[in-house]
Amino acid sequence: MKYPKMCNLFNHEGKMSHPVAWYLRDCEWLFLEKIDGTNIRVIFDENGRRTVKGRTDRAVLLPRLIDVVMEATKEVELHNAIIYGEGFGGKIQAGAARYGADLQFQAFDLLYLDNNHWGEWEDLEELPCPTVPAVWNGLLIDGALGVVKGWKSIFSDALSEGLVARPVCPGLRMYGGTPIRAKLKHCNMLGKPELLGGF
Repeated sequence: MKYPKMCNLFNHEGKMSHPVAWYLRDCEWLFLEKIDGTNIRVIFDENGRRTVKGRTDRAVLLPRLIDVVMEATKEVELHNAIIYGEGFGGKIQAGAARYGADLQFQAFDLLYLDNNHWGEWEDLEELPCPTVPAVWNGLLIDGALGVVKGWKSIFSDALSEGLVARPVCPGLRMYGGTPIRAKLKHCNMLGKPELLGGF
């Protein structure tokens, strides 16, 4: 199962494009650094064997990146589950300028296949593998303000790609059971304080 499409909080025209996140704007959210890399799935079968794939089954991954992912998840013991993460660094997307020359893998979500249940952030943090940086907790406007002002990456002095917001309240899901996530991207929000007026 590929990772569900994640909506932007605001689109390129500065219009609200995620009504569910907007409805929950006064709830507490966890903000993660949005990494500009390539989507990775680490699939665990019923016997705990791992397979590394990209966003789709047809995606082609660098052999070296697969090695990095396997090394990063070698101590994880799961069955019938998928760890979703990002492969980045080197020549992948933003690459060395933002993340350094070495390839890295960090996880950002977890799906249990037996009951199609999405794990909470705490479930992911308990696994012995690296996770994307958790930046802070707050209201949706707190994350939006940080991106409007410009927020540097944890990995360097370069501007980050933005933030990913996920509600702290456990069990909240979209219709159909997909997780509620929102992207707050600098390319859509940087230097646009007028976007904050609706909050």
